[in-house]
Amino acid sequence: MPETSRPAAFHLLLCGSLVLYVYRVFLIGVNVSLFRIVLAAWSVVMLVDLVRRRVPLTRLHAVLAALSAAIVVVNLVEFTRVAGYPAIRRDILNHLLNVWFTCLLAVSLRSRAEMVSLLTAFVWSSVVTSVVTLASWGLGALPFEAWLRHFGGPAARQLRYLGYDFYFHRATSAFYDPNFYGIYSALVVVTALGLWSQTRARALPWLIALNLFFLGATLSRTGLLGLIAALVAGATMLPDWRTPAVRRAAAITTAALLVCFLAASVVQSRVNRARAAIWLAGVWQSTPGPTATYDPAKEAAKWKAPPDQDRVTGSASVADRFRRIEHGWGVFREGPWLGSGGAALLSPAFPPHPSAHVVYLTLLARYGIVGTLVYAGFALVPVAVAWRRCVPPVDTVVLSVAACLAVVYLSYDVFLGFEIQYLFFGVAWAAAAQHERRLDAVGI
Repeated sequence: MPETSRPAAFHLLLCGSLVLYVYRVFLIGVNVSLFRIVLAAWSVVMLVDLVRRRVPLTRLHAVLAALSAAIVVVNLVEFTRVAGYPAIRRDILNHLLNVWFTCLLAVSLRSRAEMVSLLTAFVWSSVVTSVVTLASWGLGALPFEAWLRHFGGPAARQLRYLGYDFYFHRATSAFYDPNFYGIYSALVVVTALGLWSQTRARALPWLIALNLFFLGATLSRTGLLGLIAALVAGATMLPDWRTPAVRRAAAITTAALLVCFLAASVVQSRVNRARAAIWLAGVWQSTPGPTATYDPAKEAAKWKAPPDQDRVTGSASVADRFRRIEHGWGVFREGPWLGSGGAALLSPAFPPHPSAHVVYLTLLARYGIVGTLVYAGFALVPVAVAWRRCVPPVDTVVLSVAACLAVVYLSYDVFLGFEIQYLFFGVAWAAAAQHERRLDAVGI
C-alpha cells in the first residue's frame, strides 16, 4: 500500500483500473490488464510489509485468513475435478486472485478515512465508464476496439463489446455485458448515497444522477432490482438513512431510476430508432418516409447468432435461466455435501458456462453445502459486524451494498468472476477489523 499521506491517488488508480474491464493484452497465455499490474505491484509491497511486521493484524484478519485458506482448498479440489476443462481452470485461478484482492484491502485499509477515500474513488470511477459509453455511442464501437481485438487474445477477438440484444441498444461501457455495467452502476449509486448521507458533498448527487442515467441505458433488470432493494433496505433499516433528507433523496433516486429505465426502453429500441430516422429523413426532404422495418434475421446473420436473442422483452432469456436453475438443482442433488464441480453444470442445452444462473445454487452445485458455508462466512461475517456496530458512512455502504448484492445474486451469477464486488468485501473486512481495534483500545 502506498504511504497513507497519498492514498487517494492510489485508490483512484485502483478503481479506474477495475472498470477498464475488457482492456487487456494477451501475453504468454495470460491476460494482462492494468488492474492485474496494479494488483501484482501492490501484492509485492504488502508482502514485504507483512514480513517486516509493519501491518497491524487483528483476530478478524486471522478469521479472514482461515476462510480464504478454506476457499483455496475447496477450489484446489475443484481444480482437480476439471482437468479436461482449461477454461474452468482459468476461471478458478482468476477467482482466487479476487479473494486475494479482498485480503489485500482488508489488511491495508487501516482507518475510516482510507475506507472513505477508496469508496469515494470508486464513485468517481464512474466518470471513466461514462466517458467510455459516450465514446462508444459516438464511434459505433468500443474505443480502441481494433487494438483490443488484435492484442487481447482469442477471447477478445470473439466478444461483442456493445451489447447483444437484437431489439435494444444497451449500454455496456468497457464491461461487454450490460448486466455487469448495470450492477456496477447500482453499486456506485448505493455507495454515493451512503457517502452523501454523511458528507453532503455537492458532487455526489450529480454522480448519482449520472449513474442512474447509464443504469437505465443498460436496461439491466438485475441492476434495477438490486438498486431498488438497497434503497428500500437502507431507508427502512439503516439509522443514518432515516433522516428526512436521506429518505427524500432515496425516494427521488427510486423515481428517477424508474423514469430512466422506462425512457431507455423506448429511446433505445432499435425499431423506434429506425422509425425516427426515417421520419426525420422525410421531414428533411419534405416527403413522407416509408414505414420502418427491422429484420432480426438479418441482424442475426450479421452477428452470427440466433435470431431469438431478445434479452429484455423476449422469453428466451427467462427460459434459459429456468433451464439453468433446473439443471443446477439436479447437479446439487447428486452431490449435496461436497458438490459435483463446475464441469457438471455444463450442458449442451445452453451456452457452456458452469453456472446455475443463481449464485446460491451455483455455489451449492459446485462446492456443496460444506463449500457454500465457507463462502457464506467469507461474505457475511463482516456484514454481521457492520450490522451490530453500524458506524456510518462505511458500515452504511457495506450494509446497503449487501442488500443490493443479495438480490443481484438471485438473478445473475456474478459471484465468482466479477472483481468489483470483492472491493466491497475487502472494505467490509477492513471495517470489521477497525471495530475490533476500537474495542481492544477501550479494553472490551
